[in-house]
Amino acid sequence: VTDAQFEKGIAEFRKILHIVPLLVIADSDELRDVRNLVKQCREYINALRVKEEATRVHDSDPPREFELNCYFTHFELQDAHIFSGLYGAMKLGYKAQYFKTTAVLCRRLLELAVSGKVRNDNAQKYLSQVQKVLKKCESKCAKNEYDNAKEEQLAYKAHDFSFLCCQSLTPIDRNEEIVKSPYCGSTFKAQFNGQISPVCNLVRIGDNKDGVTINTK
Repeated sequence: VTDAQFEKGIAEFRKILHIVPLLVIADSDELRDVRNLVKQCREYINALRVKEEATRVHDSDPPREFELNCYFTHFELQDAHIFSGLYGAMKLGYKAQYFKTTAVLCRRLLELAVSGKVRNDNAQKYLSQVQKVLKKCESKCAKNEYDNAKEEQLAYKAHDFSFLCCQSLTPIDRNEEIVKSPYCGSTFKAQFNGQISPVCNLVRIGDNKDGVTINTK
C-alpha cells in the first residue's frame, strides 16, 4: 500500500478472501477474528481499486482523479494510510483550486495529527504545511476568490458523502437503492445486482440476501 503497488496489494488481499471459506473455525474468538479479517480485506481491496482508477485517469480526467483520492480517505484503513491519503488529496485539491473541499481535507488532517493515532514525528513533519494550505483556502473562500461553479460540479461532496458504489466507484445518494455483496458486505448501486463482485471475484452481488455465513464448527 505504502509503495503504491496497488495491483499487487489487491491480489494479496483477494487471495485471503479466497482462503477464508476453507478455514475451520474452532470458537467464537476465531469467528470474530475471521469476520474482522474479511472486513479489513474488503476495505483495502476497494481502497486500492480506487487508487488504481485514480492513477488510470491521471492525465485524462483531473477532476475525477481528485474525487477518487477523496473517496480513498473514507475507507476504514490504518490511520497512517488515511493520513497519507488525505495529504495527497489536499495537494491535488489545492493545485486544482478546489478550495472549499481542500479546506475540509486540511481540517481532517489536523484532527488526525493531534489525535495521537499517527506517529507524532510523521504528523509534525507535515503539520505546518497543512496549516498554511488551510489558511490560504479559507482566505480564498472568504473573499470569493475561487470558482464555486467549478467546485459544485464535483461528484464528491465533502459534507454529504455516505457510500461509494464499489463497481462504478461513484457516490451513492442517501435515498438510492443499494445491494450488497453477500460475502464481504461491499455496497453497490442496484443496477449491478447479479453481477460478479469485483471485490472477491467469487460471489454475485446481492445474490444471497441472507449473506455468506461464517460459523464455528
